[in-house]
Amino acid sequence: MNISFKKKFPVFLNHSPSRMLLCLLLLGLTTRVIGLNFGLPFLYHVDEARFAQISLKYFSGDLNPHFFHVPSFYTYLLAGVWGIIYLIGKLLGCFSSLEHFIASFQADPTYFILIGRLINLIFSLGTIALVFTLGRKIYSLRAGFWAALLLIFSHIHNKISHYSLPDIPMVFFLVLTFYFIWELYEKGHTRSYLLAGLFAGLATATKYGGQLLFLPLFLAHYDYHRREKHSWRTIFIHGPLLGAGLLFIIAFLAGCPFSLLDFKTFWRDFQWQSQHLY
Repeated sequence: MNISFKKKFPVFLNHSPSRMLLCLLLLGLTTRVIGLNFGLPFLYHVDEARFAQISLKYFSGDLNPHFFHVPSFYTYLLAGVWGIIYLIGKLLGCFSSLEHFIASFQADPTYFILIGRLINLIFSLGTIALVFTLGRKIYSLRAGFWAALLLIFSHIHNKISHYSLPDIPMVFFLVLTFYFIWELYEKGHTRSYLLAGLFAGLATATKYGGQLLFLPLFLAHYDYHRREKHSWRTIFIHGPLLGAGLLFIIAFLAGCPFSLLDFKTFWRDFQWQSQHLY
């Protein structure tokens, strides 16, 4: 198999990793940008319309999403980018007021939804780059190439990359967390613990499920310290591990602050979503 691969792709294998990654990203961009405007101005995915409406309501001054079946970080991110577009548009004379801006969405949401889909396109390409880097770091350049290529042509990942939904950013933060989990597994650096906790918190604030990242994080921590023959006390009472947990909570609350400020609604929706998924 190895001999066959080298015979078929001798030139490509000799390319630098940066050139190989560039080719993969261009391929990923091509597969995801085609059809990015499908269906518009109509919204055929109920969740795409729901998240857009939640983001739009923030412009009324109420930052509480009043909806916690999915955390709020993505809707804040979307509203933040829309806010920048509004400010630029107002300076250029495209929007006379916030009311005009909101009314333009109601008249035709095409550009608003396209912005959300472009945000997800960037996260999607970032995930491809991370998968390539992880595969190369853990196994080999060839493994990174095939892993990224399989993700590029993954039907589900490609499909969801064409929607303005939180799934793609959540996967990006999941893979980014795994990158730092691998770093702490290898070297045990404090920086790796803290960044793993931070991005796990952002993954959870984007869509529930990121909290499960603490299992591989703890296992990587455990294995590293057992290899170093550290005491059990060091394993279970460890500053960087506690710091990762603290940063996880801070990142989650930063992305979904009303889970604390409106805990009653949050807990009701979270329980419903948990039972629904179960």
